[in-house]
Amino acid sequence: GARLFQYVLAGFDVLILTYIVGSSFFSRESWMEVVDFVFGVGVVIEFVLRLWAAKSLKEEVLHPQTAIDLVVIASLIAPLTGQNLAFLRALRITRVLTAYRFIRQLRADVAFFRNNPAAVNAGINLVVFLFLMTALVYETQHYVNPEIRNYGDALYFTVTALTTTGFGDITLVGNF
Repeated sequence: GARLFQYVLAGFDVLILTYIVGSSFFSRESWMEVVDFVFGVGVVIEFVLRLWAAKSLKEEVLHPQTAIDLVVIASLIAPLTGQNLAFLRALRITRVLTAYRFIRQLRADVAFFRNNPAAVNAGINLVVFLFLMTALVYETQHYVNPEIRNYGDALYFTVTALTTTGFGDITLVGNF
């Protein structure tokens, strides 16, 4: 049961991240705030269950991921109050970094994870880095830079900057 629950949570995280990226391609509408709120309630439920199941409540409350989860929850629920903290939803990907038990479980259940631990770790770190940098570029630029309209544009800029292949068709605005 616990193993299935962890797989369901991983699927939930993938669903949230897919929604975050996908919603950037559309103009903000009221239905998106409802979806944000539903995801926020789901994260709250997961958060409360995690606290309830913790061996040490004090250790769990003081863990850095707990603070990140509270920020993510606020960013998902805050749009209902008129706040624009949507970019903070991208911090949910850091959950992957703290899922060592889950990755250990994947190694036991899936041969690819068991046979390629270094590649899996490198891949996870690369995806997390790319996603966070893309979110940073997107959130700092999409209001002021007409060349960055969605996560796809921000990802393009991030990858071309990271690989140093050069670009010129998209540049950042400002001194940041």
